[in-house]
Amino acid sequence: MLNPLAPLVVLLAVCSPALGQSSQIGPSVLDLTRDYHVGLYSASIDVPGGAVHLFAQRGGGGLHLGTGGTVAGALDSYEWSGAGGTFTPNDPLAGTYFVAPDGRIEFDLDPQNPGTELFEAWMAPDGEAFHMARYELDSEAVSLLALAKSSGHTNASLAGTYRICAQRLELATGGYETTAEHGTVVFDGVGGAVFTGTEMFVATNGIATTTPASGTASYVVAADGALSLAGGVDGVGAIDATGDVFFFVTASATSSEVGMTIGVRVAQNSNLAAFDGIYTYHAQGHELGTSAGLPRTVTDVGRLTLTATAPTTGGYQFDGKTYYGDAAGQSFAWRTVVGPDTFANPGVVTLIGGPPIELVFSASGRYAVGRAVDNRADLWFALRGTAECSDYGSATAGSGSIEPELGMRTFPTLGNSGWRFAVTDGLGGAPAVLALGFSQGPWWGIPFAGGLLMLDPFQIAVAPFVVLGGPTGTPGAGAVDVPLAVPAHPSYAGMTLFAQALVLDAGAPGSVAMSRGFRAVFSR
Repeated sequence: MLNPLAPLVVLLAVCSPALGQSSQIGPSVLDLTRDYHVGLYSASIDVPGGAVHLFAQRGGGGLHLGTGGTVAGALDSYEWSGAGGTFTPNDPLAGTYFVAPDGRIEFDLDPQNPGTELFEAWMAPDGEAFHMARYELDSEAVSLLALAKSSGHTNASLAGTYRICAQRLELATGGYETTAEHGTVVFDGVGGAVFTGTEMFVATNGIATTTPASGTASYVVAADGALSLAGGVDGVGAIDATGDVFFFVTASATSSEVGMTIGVRVAQNSNLAAFDGIYTYHAQGHELGTSAGLPRTVTDVGRLTLTATAPTTGGYQFDGKTYYGDAAGQSFAWRTVVGPDTFANPGVVTLIGGPPIELVFSASGRYAVGRAVDNRADLWFALRGTAECSDYGSATAGSGSIEPELGMRTFPTLGNSGWRFAVTDGLGGAPAVLALGFSQGPWWGIPFAGGLLMLDPFQIAVAPFVVLGGPTGTPGAGAVDVPLAVPAHPSYAGMTLFAQALVLDAGAPGSVAMSRGFRAVFSR
């Protein structure tokens, strides 16, 4: 039998720098230059003691993500506790960000003291939105939504019928109260809005009261998509570039009430298949009452996969975590729930098989907002995302004891002609091969050239030759992009591609430095 590794050895041995070089690239999947409207609200419970703190941010100058992973911005901050409230206009923030292959954007807001001010969010594949809930075991139960600023908007950009869900929190004697709303808002396109729906109020003792709700408000959409409302409800937020989704945050310097309302344009679609695919989700809920362990904050975060089996029925799977916070501390539990779902026009998907959750999808199928159908006042949000891509296995270091890294630029969504693998931290100017195949092989790797091959050599489909950029011979300075357009046909959704970079480097065992393996999954 022929040695399946032979083509790799030959390519590395006969490489020629005449094939050209590329400029060095950064490690982030998305290198963004974009401004965002941001809104968030949160609750935390002191450990010990149980004192409640409420917090919200909105407006201000917004948030800027810059090339090279920089973060800068300013938001209006509102903080409330039993001692009173504090309003800080244009509260500044700065730091760094990194977009990981699994779809998370990781922020460090104090890079001079790494690990002290971290949080992460789910990023849209095109960078147009991100959202988050609690970060790991932080005491704050937080919900955040950010929409990229756009241009050319007027009040007419927000017109028609939207389904909304809202959650508000307010301090009260003995703790705090929650209010949740869901229903329909009709925007007239010239600055007027009418709401009809249902309101559920939960007192500090846990008793819930549900009543019909209605009201009117005026609204203004600025040219960059900023949204403000006044009248029956006051809030500051934003719309996305298409007017498919909006949010606004409720907060005040004179009242402890904080919260968020999210609305999606009503979908006129009669087939659940329109919403097939992978979504990232987060939710914030609160369990109130006088029993031991209450009040308690509850946040959910993870991935949701929807699969249609018929126009009105299908299945779903949650994969994520549920975090809890109370006066005794924070804890979490892994969450995997599989069950059936049902679909009802316009765009309402009900997840059953566990505590029922109702999600209302936008006309584009990109966003969803929802609630648990029980007496817990909560707010759910979902954003179409991607399957989890990640590295795996072991790397083999080269010169300077530096391991080559293999990542990707942009996400492998169907029809993405700009997707590419990114080889970084190799030997500057060195020839390399990117091995691509359809099987990972054994998890412990296959011995090869003094290192470990992390994919099945018999399943290698192609191994393009490249030359790393950067100063020739400088350890860790070499990088190159390897483009690979993702087919648009739906049949490619879920296909997994395995890859590994092999760099000719005399400083490596066997003269070949190797990256860890990389697993990329194509998504709708």
